[in-house]
Amino acid sequence: MRLTRISKLHDVHCAEVVEVNLVQEPSYLITEFIRGKSLAQLKTEIPDEDKEAFISKLIPDLIDTAIAIRKSGLTINNLALTGAMLDGAGSLFVLSSAIKYEEEDEREDVFTIGMIVSQFLATGGLSRLIYTRESLRENKFSYISGVTISLNKLLAECLHRNVLQRVTDLESLKRAFKNLPEISEDSIWIQKDKSKITAPEPLNNPEPPKFRGDWTFWLLISSIIVLAAVSIFMLFGRKAIDTISEAFAPSPDSLALEEYIDNPETPYRDSIRVTNYAPVRRAAERRTRRGLNEVITPPATQTPQAPATQLRAPMPSNFVYVEAGTFGFGRLTENNHNVSLSGFYLSKYELTQGEWNRFMRPANVSSPGDRMPVDNISWRQVVTYCNGRSDAEGLTRAYRITGSGNNEVITCDFNANGYRMPTEAEWEYAAKAGYLYNYSGSDEPADVAWYKGNSAGRTHQVGGKEPNAKGLYDMTGNVSEWVWDFFSTDFIRNLSSFINPKGPAEGTQRVIRGGSIINGEGRNLNILWREKGYQRDAYPYVGVRLVRTR
Repeated sequence: MRLTRISKLHDVHCAEVVEVNLVQEPSYLITEFIRGKSLAQLKTEIPDEDKEAFISKLIPDLIDTAIAIRKSGLTINNLALTGAMLDGAGSLFVLSSAIKYEEEDEREDVFTIGMIVSQFLATGGLSRLIYTRESLRENKFSYISGVTISLNKLLAECLHRNVLQRVTDLESLKRAFKNLPEISEDSIWIQKDKSKITAPEPLNNPEPPKFRGDWTFWLLISSIIVLAAVSIFMLFGRKAIDTISEAFAPSPDSLALEEYIDNPETPYRDSIRVTNYAPVRRAAERRTRRGLNEVITPPATQTPQAPATQLRAPMPSNFVYVEAGTFGFGRLTENNHNVSLSGFYLSKYELTQGEWNRFMRPANVSSPGDRMPVDNISWRQVVTYCNGRSDAEGLTRAYRITGSGNNEVITCDFNANGYRMPTEAEWEYAAKAGYLYNYSGSDEPADVAWYKGNSAGRTHQVGGKEPNAKGLYDMTGNVSEWVWDFFSTDFIRNLSSFINPKGPAEGTQRVIRGGSIINGEGRNLNILWREKGYQRDAYPYVGVRLVRTR
């Protein structure tokens, strides 16, 4: 039981657990009473100019407490300003309400500490909106006025939207805080005053707004339209009305998603020529910002003019067939095969923004362009995209979604013919393409990849480098790619299934493969390099490549 973990937690900065009752329903725990003031209350009492010096004294204790809590299999990811207190002696205490009973990436604890420090230091009414957990995950960190530049820079590293770019662990964070210069020796960041916008003076004797025409005119026009409609019906009957309606109704062909063309002048040969899926796009754009897009279902026509089989899309010509075979999963040694895979179809290119935007709200991409890879999308959004595109092309969905919120469960039918993400084994098998190169297609990264050494810090159009032996582009570099599997450090070493492995049965994070433009030559760009991310979080420079089983 998760409550038993906290009963074993003993730290000078944590409220001591007095009792844990697992017998009665609901279960409960009792902790010692701490008399003091919360950081939320102290924030209102301490002058703005003294806040940095005050919180700087507490940060080492807060980090040490977070480290102790992690050793018990817990995290401080529920921490808020009301969840940390100072007792009468000035000692810091973290309350049990701040503790989350689940193991999470240590960089999430780093994020939480950076958030708490920022919320304490920020002033003004807008700070309550700018430095919330949700806002900091979506928006770039804004420097805090009146705080030293060095501390602002460190907070920016703690709160980077891309988890891969944050301070890596709590010990590193502790050292970084310790190495900050004294406040008196550092420069203070001051926000520049924005020019005031004053309202224009009203004109003398302003005239009231005029309507576009007299109401009697519009009444006359309306009457003429009604009389014309009645006259047509009386003279020609219902058939004429149906003819007029059909003239303005969308034809069944308007549900056609695309026609592929071969364009030999560009490496991205399968360009979209016709896209008439406007009703779906408009529906997506009308939805409110809720973190996830809903599954898009094309509107049905009441009187289809063409057989339903015309809506069933063939295999896109930019997909290549990866034949069945065996390989060494997680290995770069010869004759050491440990996994057997069935054949599958994989896109030559990373999913582009042009493809994404036909079904989903445009993502907050790093570099815009229809042929640029889409990034900053979550694993969960990819599931939505795959199901929506499968529906639209008359295919069977690969993903089945049950429940909602924290109870949501997503399963994959790997025999369905709809779009899906590759498994981690499928991704690595295709990336190796029968060879043991350090990068997908070569031992020289510059030949096959956009990475830190040659990308100039931005993503590039798909297909701009040499492909691997399977004809797949950008399997290394450009943007990293989500795969289906839950992340586990030991999964590959302790395989329980050697035929079409699909990853651990459960987990808290998903696997990311391939490396991106922020990865440098070597280990972090190597074909075996694995990263991870939370399935509902979107990360810069992380995209996807699609698979179909058949």
